[in-house]
Amino acid sequence: MLAVLWLVLTVLLITILVIVTTGLLLLLVVLILPIRYQGRAVVAEPLSFSGSVRLWWLVRFEACYEDGILQRQLTVLGYTKTFSWTPTPKVKETGNSEPPRRDEAKRQAKAKKQAKQGGETWTLPKITATLRMAKDVLRIIQPDHLTITGRLGLAEPHLTSYILLVLLPLGMIKGACVAVEPVWHEDVCDVTIQMGGELVLWVVAVRLLRYALSRPMRSHWMRRFLPLGQQFQSKKARSSSNP
Repeated sequence: MLAVLWLVLTVLLITILVIVTTGLLLLLVVLILPIRYQGRAVVAEPLSFSGSVRLWWLVRFEACYEDGILQRQLTVLGYTKTFSWTPTPKVKETGNSEPPRRDEAKRQAKAKKQAKQGGETWTLPKITATLRMAKDVLRIIQPDHLTITGRLGLAEPHLTSYILLVLLPLGMIKGACVAVEPVWHEDVCDVTIQMGGELVLWVVAVRLLRYALSRPMRSHWMRRFLPLGQQFQSKKARSSSNP
């Protein structure tokens, strides 16, 4: 009997060890090996969107939005899952009807969260560290090629100029081609975006870890989590004093 029990435990431990080892190896492969990504989006009027992203041959995600329906398809290791989403129309509340209790609970929770975060301020060192981190991450994930072409015109001409100003820095990326024709006299949205590149996830993870452990962010985490620890200690002390 003991021999059978020992054999079962041995097989169970070996199985768990194999699963954990396989998971760690897959994680190590995903983190170390470079990942190629490709993307394509078409934004047209009436509003529609289609795009796809491929990570090696392992994962592929496709999305298409047309006629108010969002179709999504996820393929993992050859297994495909398709799901759609249709937005539900919002019912306007009349002046006589009372707000739902759910909305009231959400407002109270939001008010409590704002009260807790009222003392937190974004100091200049914290803002500087965040901007540096964002700049480094954008440089790491910078695509090898980026093409934005088409025609764009919004209802207000100044909004069109704002969009063109936002797209202007993208043309400075190496290998980028931004050729969007502005239209000032009508509403037009027919833009095609194609991009692709390569990134290594562990480089991004290391940069985010450096940001999280920087001096400004350490003080941020201390102010954020120290009150939680104090509340836990006080609750523990009250529970021990009241058997």
